[in-house]
Amino acid sequence: MSIYQDEASHNETLLKLAKLDFNLVQSLHKKELSDMWCKEVDFERKLPFGRDCGIVLLDNGIKILNKVIALGKVMDDIYEAFGTYEEVEIFIEAIRRWDVNSMDELLDYMQIVYQTLLNLLNDIEDEIVKQGNAYIPSLLCKRSCKTN
Repeated sequence: MSIYQDEASHNETLLKLAKLDFNLVQSLHKKELSDMWCKEVDFERKLPFGRDCGIVLLDNGIKILNKVIALGKVMDDIYEAFGTYEEVEIFIEAIRRWDVNSMDELLDYMQIVYQTLLNLLNDIEDEIVKQGNAYIPSLLCKRSCKTN
C-alpha cells in the first residue's frame, strides 16, 4: 500500500478500501492471537517441559487442526524428552483403549494431556455434528463407542 499510494495514478477509493481491509484483518489476527487454545488449557504452566504451541487460529477447521498439532507437539515432547520408556508405554496404552478410567494409571502431567486429548476429540465430534456431517471418522467412532 505504501508503494501504491506514492504512485501518481493511484485510485484513492481503492487505497481507502485496502487500508480498511488491512485494519480489519489486523484486528481479526489480534483477536485470534488472544484466543490461543494453548493459553486456554494452560500448557505453559502445567507442562513447562513442552515447546510453545502457539499458532494463529483462523477458522474452526484450522482451529481444530492447530489444536491437534499443538497437542501432538506436547505428546512428542513426552515421548521424546520427558517421559520414561515405562511411563510412555502406559500413556500409549491408555490412548489405545480410549477409556476415561485409564486416567488413574497415568502420572499427573499425562492426565492433563490425556484429558485434553479426550476434550479435543469431543470438540471435533461436536464440530462434525454441528456442520451436519453424517460421516464421523472411525477413530472418533471407536473412541465414542468405548466411552459411551
